[in-house]
Order: sequence, then C-alpha cells, then structure tokens
Amino acid sequence: MTTFFERGATEHYDDPRYYDQAYRSRRVDVDFYAGLAAEVDALLELGVGTGRCALACARTGARVVGVDLSSPMLEHAEKRLSRERKAVKERVTLHTGDFREVRLNERFPLVIAPFNTLMHMYTPDDCARTFATIREHLAPGGRLVFDVLMPDLEFLGASLGETFQGRPVSLRGQKFGYQERFDYDPFHQVHTTYICLTSEDDPDDVRLTRLTHRYFFPQELLALMEAHGFEVDSLHGGFANEDVEHGSESLVVRAH
Repeated sequence: MTTFFERGATEHYDDPRYYDQAYRSRRVDVDFYAGLAAEVDALLELGVGTGRCALACARTGARVVGVDLSSPMLEHAEKRLSRERKAVKERVTLHTGDFREVRLNERFPLVIAPFNTLMHMYTPDDCARTFATIREHLAPGGRLVFDVLMPDLEFLGASLGETFQGRPVSLRGQKFGYQERFDYDPFHQVHTTYICLTSEDDPDDVRLTRLTHRYFFPQELLALMEAHGFEVDSLHGGFANEDVEHGSESLVVRAH
C-alpha cells in the first residue's frame, strides 16, 4: 500500500512542463506566499516543485531554500531560475530531498508547504517525521504556514470508478485527449486521481499517471498539529482569511 501511495506522490510530477501548463492560471497561493515572504529575510519551502512560489518569494527580497523529491521538477525549476535576474538567482537554493528526513543544518523564520504538499503525508509515521523536519528547521519564534484541500464529502464519495472526459490538452506541440477517473480509500483517507492522456495523432501513445492525496479534516488537523508540538495561530478556509465552511476549497494553516 505504501508503494502505491508513493507512486501517486511522484508520477504527477514527472512531466514538469505539463505541470506548469496545467496550473499556470493558479495565482492565489503564489501571491499569498509571496506576501508572507516579504515579511522575512529567509524561508524554507517544502515541495518547491517547479518554483511556482519560490521564485515569487525570492522576487520580494527573501532568500529561499527549496526542497523537493522530484528531480524532473527541480531541473525545471533550475531552468526557470536561470531566466531570472541575477539578484533573484542568488537568493534561491534548491535541494533534492525527502521532507520526512532532510536536514539542512539551518533554521528559518518561516517554513512553507504550498499547494497541498503535506497531503503526501499518508501515514502517522509520515506525519511524525515531516513535523520533526519542520521543527528542526524552524527558528525560535518561527512560523509554519501551509495549505491542504478541504475534504468535500460529495466529491470524495461521488462517481467513484467513473471516467470523466476533459478538454484536450497541448503537450510539446501535440494534442492529447484528457480523461480522469477517481478512487477513494476511506480507511486511509486517500483520494486517487487517475489521469489518462491519449495522443490525437497516435491512439497507441497513451500516458497514464496517478495522483494520491491524503485528506485531513479540520478538527483532525488541529489535533494533529497539537500532538506534534505546534500551536495553531489560525485555520482559515482560503487565502483571504475566509471562515472554514462547506464549500471551502482549501484549509490554510498558520502555526508556530
């Protein structure tokens, strides 16, 4: 089971150009974390990916250290970084590492984990090790800020196993048909999205990936943070300090 979850934590990130294309219009979290970066001189980002948030944070003047397990994503982040002005380049350092075990021998006033990164904590052991990593890298008085998806029971329970047709996507100059299928494991609280891309020019060119997310309910998340030694300063239902309610897309946590 762990192997299945771990594959779902990596496959979606094997094609960083497609990843950037898929999420190019998502700016609300980037702007939010850049606003936090403007308040500190340095930060650690767990799950830095292609640098969506890291580069925006570095442009504010903060030094950014990013960690990610995906080599393709980090290589793409380096390419994006190479196109930045010199001052921004000098403020960003990227590391390959598993956030359950990475140790950088440095503490930061701010640790962030944007865009559902911590939803790849699938087991109690994953949570314990990840929060230990965060504790190891937080400076005295430092803050942890992250976001995860708000569980939507209708979405998690509806249409399991059915295939949904999406709009065709462009990938390296080719058109691909897009299909999704969902599954939910209620015991482990893990939702899996199966993505199938089929070339419109060559039906035999089929690319399958999966994405696994472990959902946390609001009260569960508060208890989990407390159990691992964090005090939650706020839990909101969005990036503009919205209340948590039915229909909230994200849970945004600030803790120390």
